[in-house]
Amino acid sequence: PTVDLVSSYVQNNPSGSAKKSDYENEFKTGVNVSLNIFNGFRNSAQESKMVASYSQAKLQIDDFLLKTRYNIDSQLSKYSAAKETYLVAERSHKNALQLTGLYEQEFQLGQKSLLDLISSRNEAFQAYVSMVDSKYSLYMLKLQQLSLVFHLIDYLKGNSASELNITK
Repeated sequence: PTVDLVSSYVQNNPSGSAKKSDYENEFKTGVNVSLNIFNGFRNSAQESKMVASYSQAKLQIDDFLLKTRYNIDSQLSKYSAAKETYLVAERSHKNALQLTGLYEQEFQLGQKSLLDLISSRNEAFQAYVSMVDSKYSLYMLKLQQLSLVFHLIDYLKGNSASELNITK
């Protein structure tokens, strides 16, 4: 609470035909007492702001965790599919190389034509290209996973630093 002492003095000077007794000098004193009852509202508003900012930060973290979980699951499924594709392409390439070897032997014996031999080599080359492409996809997915982990670690470091600043 605040207490103020108020005093004032007014000197009245009548003019003209006015009676001096009608305009006497005045001396006033008073006490003003004020209680700040609205301070509680200000504290309540600050608490509400803090609760709102905390809720917003929690929602952002929950949103980040959901997105990260989705990205991790997506990356894992893409990686396992690419790994299977690579294994199939590698098997296909080995089979095409074996077939080319057989066609070369049959060509030397005169059982296969030159066109058959060239076609088998083309199939082996196409299988090799497919295998290289699937291996490249594996490397790209590994790179994306590392990038995701880097962003996750960076985000978590940033959040811990901001949490440390809030608690200080």
